[in-house]
Amino acid sequence: MTTTLRIGFIPLTDCAPLVVAKEKGFFGRHGLEVELLKAQTWDQIISRLTSGDLDAAHMLVTIPLQWALGLSGHKDPMVYAVALSQHGNAITLSNELWREGVRDALTLKTYLASRKSEKPLQFAVVYPRSTHEYVLRLWLQRGGLELGKDVALRYVAPPEMVHQLREGGIDGFCVGEPWNQRAVNSKLGYIVATSCDLLPPMNEKVLAMRAAWHRDHVNVHAALIQSILEAADWLGDPVNRENAVDLVAGKRYVNTSREPIRAALFGEIQAGGKRILKPNGFLRFCGEGANYPDPNHARFYLEQMWRSGHIDPVEAQSVDLESICLDGFYRECLKKSGVPTIGKLPEAMNESYTAFLERFPKS
Repeated sequence: MTTTLRIGFIPLTDCAPLVVAKEKGFFGRHGLEVELLKAQTWDQIISRLTSGDLDAAHMLVTIPLQWALGLSGHKDPMVYAVALSQHGNAITLSNELWREGVRDALTLKTYLASRKSEKPLQFAVVYPRSTHEYVLRLWLQRGGLELGKDVALRYVAPPEMVHQLREGGIDGFCVGEPWNQRAVNSKLGYIVATSCDLLPPMNEKVLAMRAAWHRDHVNVHAALIQSILEAADWLGDPVNRENAVDLVAGKRYVNTSREPIRAALFGEIQAGGKRILKPNGFLRFCGEGANYPDPNHARFYLEQMWRSGHIDPVEAQSVDLESICLDGFYRECLKKSGVPTIGKLPEAMNESYTAFLERFPKS
């Protein structure tokens, strides 16, 4: 018996596991007929998931946390039991800032202190309280700068970032690929940092759904997880990488040239100024526990929310992460599938939050 599902995604390189599961038949192998539906903004994805138009969606790991905190206004909890990717974000600055000598947050601080204009610089991220916002905040902190105080923040949909940079609406942004590469390839900006410079390997996108849908479709959810793990393993094989570039860059998905997709999937980032960055694990889909829905990762973003003044500590502590990051369900699915667990679970399965924080790159 075949189950028909509708899954939403944003045109970003890290939707690759869903694209591969669809195009290479991994969904079908597990009795799933999946329609992948493209949206341009996270609000569109959330709205369609809320209404029931989507069964599941490619989702920022911070959005289920916002739902749990009531920040979204939605009462039906959102959950996830598998991560689609780790890392993949970068910070890109305009040509003007680069010409003024800005190479990092410290030189940005120097530039801001020397400029005559009182008009604040405009930096963009894709969504309020997104992973991108907290990556940008961490980067600015390295220069003693703050969002809102030293730099104004705007919210711009991923596909609109390059256009806004071209038109002068923003001075820089933090976004996922292929949009940093698109800016560089279009000679509109320079990449100055990646998420790998600021964070240890962490969940970035997850496969999210309403908690009620999970409760009513436990077996289907398990089949989804198995399909995604197989697609992720396929992506992890270098032999398949060029084929993956063609699939993800196609019109039905990210709809871009091969070059920016290839750079992200091969981890060779064209940063501008003839620089090529090769950050370890820049966009990881499998291995080293990449698919594990780690509660420590969610806890870190909750901490960033209260440190940024978005919530208070009591609210952060009130969130039941076990009911959002269904890591127990993930392990159960692995056990029932009988597949080898090598690379599918973290080496330190019960790592404390304190130990996790010790793995952050030192500035």
